[in-house]
Parts: sequence; structure tokens; C-alpha cells
Amino acid sequence: MIDAAELYTTAYRSGLAPEPELTVDAWADANRYLSPGEANEHGKYSTARTPYLREIMRALSIGETTENHAVMKGAQLGLTQVAINWIGYIIEHTPAPILFYLPTRELAQQTSETRIDPMFENTAVLRDRVPAPRTRDKRNTTFKKEFLGGSLLMRGANSAAAFRNVSARFLILDDLDGWPGEVGTEGDPVTLIHKRALTYPNRKFLEISTPTNRGLSRIEASYLAGDQRRYFIPCPHCGYKDFLTWTGYRDFIGKKDPGHHRIEWPEDHPEAAAMVCGRCAKQVEEDHKPGMLERGEWRPLAPGPGRDPSWHISGLYAPLGWGSWGEAAREWTRAQGNPLQLKGFINTTLAETYEDRAQGAEAESLSDRLEKYPAQVPDGVGALVAAVDVQGDRLEVLVKGYGAGHESWLIAWEAFSGDPNRDDVWFQVDEFLKKPWQHASGRELRVECTAVDSQYLAEKVYQFCSVRRHRRIYAVRGINQVGRPIIERPSRNNPYRTPVYGICTDTAKLQIFARLQIPLPPDSQRAPGCMHFPAAPWVDAEYFAQLTAEKGIWKYVKGKGSVRVWRKIRERNEALDLEVYSLAALHILGPTVIGSLGGRAEEFSRRPDQESVAPRATDLRKPRRGGGWVDRWRK
Repeated sequence: MIDAAELYTTAYRSGLAPEPELTVDAWADANRYLSPGEANEHGKYSTARTPYLREIMRALSIGETTENHAVMKGAQLGLTQVAINWIGYIIEHTPAPILFYLPTRELAQQTSETRIDPMFENTAVLRDRVPAPRTRDKRNTTFKKEFLGGSLLMRGANSAAAFRNVSARFLILDDLDGWPGEVGTEGDPVTLIHKRALTYPNRKFLEISTPTNRGLSRIEASYLAGDQRRYFIPCPHCGYKDFLTWTGYRDFIGKKDPGHHRIEWPEDHPEAAAMVCGRCAKQVEEDHKPGMLERGEWRPLAPGPGRDPSWHISGLYAPLGWGSWGEAAREWTRAQGNPLQLKGFINTTLAETYEDRAQGAEAESLSDRLEKYPAQVPDGVGALVAAVDVQGDRLEVLVKGYGAGHESWLIAWEAFSGDPNRDDVWFQVDEFLKKPWQHASGRELRVECTAVDSQYLAEKVYQFCSVRRHRRIYAVRGINQVGRPIIERPSRNNPYRTPVYGICTDTAKLQIFARLQIPLPPDSQRAPGCMHFPAAPWVDAEYFAQLTAEKGIWKYVKGKGSVRVWRKIRERNEALDLEVYSLAALHILGPTVIGSLGGRAEEFSRRPDQESVAPRATDLRKPRRGGGWVDRWRK
């Protein structure tokens, strides 16, 4: 027979007992099991695989009183598992309401289905605490998981409704820099979230994100507000502990390496990347990484009263098998001259904010780049492209040569005066685009693709391009968006059914201004991405002033957050527009041609016996025959 008094006394004393001194990492090691659908390395969870996460999880445990916790991280380092572990720990040991925010509702759904549900299914101590998901059971849905003493709500930070009528003691803010700048008309979403926990004196926040742009990154601001911890690892040769840095990044931001451990590699052999000790300067191969990680420790770089813990961990610390130093070095090498790839590497691998150093250039400094070409087309050019800009009283044409790694040479810049509504000025441009250009080897090259701006007098441009598709002459138009590929799929929504390619001018201008920063190489050497200009009378101060006529600035736009916009600092900018169109023409040629530019350049110089090397456009549909005015343009 059950003794009610004894049962009551046992339950009463259990309630008075102190919380167990169990930490989140110990709970995860004892209880978590990762299924094949959750992680590439499935099986029993072990913090020893990612020892840099141990301190972060312990700071989230019951016995710690810190409120704010920010992690500025590289991609794929196990931080999402930290949040999942914390949720399981809360449910078993300190049940209370939990809010889990991600950038969008779609990401919240994906995380719920692929991370949260599998944890409940594979963690024995949680199965009886959270109802099994059933179609009609509202206690366990995609966005809401109820348990004794609390609930877990999954929310997308892009919805104003996600911040209303909810409160929680524990809040997880994942992928913070991917959140919108404003939610509806209610302001900053992070501010709204912090209000969700005001009634809980023992609240805790966990912010996790890869960073984005310097000065605009939310996770960077949170990291700098904390005590700024870095993970110090020991050199296996001398025992000196310091954190890992990337030599190329310090060069990129113009800071001398102060002697930290750093990743270096022999020139042209990124696969041989290794750590160089900041004290003894000995090389450390990557197979030492597991031991270095296990013996590592977090040290605050900005300790002080009132500072909550904040951590920085880059992808250089990824365990063996999760991404090597050699792979990172190859990615860094490939990204040179490509601002978008470089930004992605700095943000997601190095976990550093990106500063748009190439959002503009000074015209005065470019005059030092003038060179005397040995011929109209120097060695190194693998293809010629052209660009046409339509103005009210003239047509301007630019011819560019491109080589390996997008190294480029300005070949010609010509203005054809006349009313673009009349045929004669277009006929002059057509003849100019047909002319051969003398290569340094003695061969003749011809323009392989031409991009014609259709923002002004679109009808005339479509007429001109529609019967010249066999010569790869295409209409283009600018797209005012950020971060898209330079070339979009062409549209044929016009009376002539001619392809019209969209250009992401933001991406193109970023690349152009980044390449203007690349110094000229020594004679006869190549420099990927470098822009060359001939010492010709027409390349004067006015040309460089037009080329640098815009500056990229960040501006807050309602509904979009902080976006980059390009502002004119002078009225005329034709040279910059033509550079954008010529880059578009190169991309229209496609990756096959772009990838072969180096080989083509060598071939041009090696075999000077052919008159022209421009390939025939055999892959284009033959234009339809017509009559009247358009047919008179066909040559």
C-alpha cells in the first residue's frame, strides 16, 4: 500500500533539492545521439570532437549567471548543435519557455524538422517529456513543442507577428546577420526579441552567426560588447599558446601580423598550407590539430567588469575531416580579384567582417598605371570584347582584351557623334566593331562579343542587335540589386525577340573597383584581375575621372535593411558604364571561353600565321530574314 505521507515528503524534499551540477556539454555527451540525417558524422555525440565548444556550453549551464552570450563564427563548426544541446538540457533540467529565432520562417521549419525532431526521437531522456508529433496533436507541431514546465517556439525573424504575444526565459538568435534590418514598422528585431524576456530575472540569450560587413554586422557588435575571447592553441614544438590568424587577411586589411600563430603556404602550392608558430616560427602540419584543439583554451582579449562572454572561432579550427587548411588556401587563392568570393571567404571561413575597400577609387592615382603597349593588343590577351553606350548625341564604344584570371587591357575608346535615332551613326559603330586588331605577335584578332546598353532608345538597340546575333552583339540592361551574378538569363520580351541580358551592376562595379586596387606586375609577368591602360592621348584625366565617378555607400532601406547603393560624385560616368558592359560581354561568352583565356593567349603568341582567331558563333540561331529598315542593317 502506498504511504501518501512518505510520497508527499519525498516529492517535497525533491523540490527543495539544489539543481544538479550538470553542464550542457556533460549532458550532451551523456544523452545525445546524432542520426545519419542530422550530421555527416553520426553516432554518439562527443564534445571531444569539437573541444572549443565546451566552454560555450558550460557558460549556458544552470550554475552560470551570465545573461548574454555571442559567438562570431565560421561556417560548419558545430555551433548549431550547441543550441540544440542547450534546448535538450533545458527541457530535462530547468524547464522554461524557449524562443528559437532564425532569419526566416522557412529556415525555422527546416531546423525544426531536420534538427529538433530528430533530437527528441534519438534522446531517451526527452522522449517522455515531449509528445510524439501527430497530425492532430497541437502540443507538438513544426513551430511549437510543448513539454512539462515550458515550450519551445520556432520563429522566423522576418515576420512582425513572430514577436507578438510571446515571452521566454531562454532565447536563441541564430544566423543573426541574415536577419532583416527592420520588421514591418516595429523596428530592429533584436530589440524586439530582448523585450520578450523582460519578466524573467534569470534570462539567457545565445547569439550565433557568421559575420557580414564591417560596421553593419550585428554579431560583430555583440562580440565587441563582450569580453572578446579567442581560442589559444599550443605549438607542439615549443608549447607557446596563441590564436590562429590568416596571413593573407592581415595583408588584405593592411595590418602587420603581430606574431600570432598563422597559416602560410609555399607560393603556387596552397595544398601545402600549414601553421607557423608565432614564437619559434616552426612549421606545424595539420595532423597535429586534434591535440592542439584538445589542449586549447579560451582567453578574453577585452576582460572587464560588466562584460558578458563573447567568442570568436574561425573555420581554421575545424576538426580534421571538416575542412583543411589546404582547402582554405586554395579557396583564398581563387577568390583574389573577385570581391564576392573574397567576401564569402572572409565572412564564412575566417569569421571576420568584410570591409568594402573597393567601393571606389581615386582618379589621380590611376594615371600611374599608364603603359606603352608593344602593339594594339598586347601579349596576354585571350579574347576581345566590346561595349556600346548610348548617349543623347553620340554612341561610345569600348574595346577590351581579357586574359587569364580576368586580367584585362583597355584597347580602344571611341565616340561616334550623331543622333542615335538616325541610322548613320549606328552604321559607323557597326563598321568599327568589324575591324581587326593587331596582336603583338603579328596576328589579327576581332571582337568576339559586344554588349549594347538598352536603357536609352531600347527600340533602336533591339533593332541593331536583332540581326547581329550571329556576331554575338547583344542588348543589355542594368539590374539594381545587390549580390547577384553579373549576368542574368536573357529575356526575349521585346518585339524583335532578341536576347536582352540583365547585368547586376553592383557586382560588376565591385569587381572593377577591386581590380583597380591590384598593382601592376613586373614586366612580362601576369597579375590576375589587374587592369591595364595604354599610354594613349585619349586615356587622360577625363577618362579616369569618368571611370571613378561613383562611390558605393551603405544605406538603410526600409524592408531591405542595410544595402549598398552607388552614388555619382560627378555627372559623367560613361567610362565606368562601358567597363561594366564589357565585363558583361565577357560573361556572356560563358565559362568555357573564360576558363580558356590563358591557353588562348599562349596560342595567339605561339602561332602568328593565322589572320584571325575569333571563333565562329556556331551555337546561335540564325536570324530570321526580314525586310525594310531592319534588313538594310544586315551586313
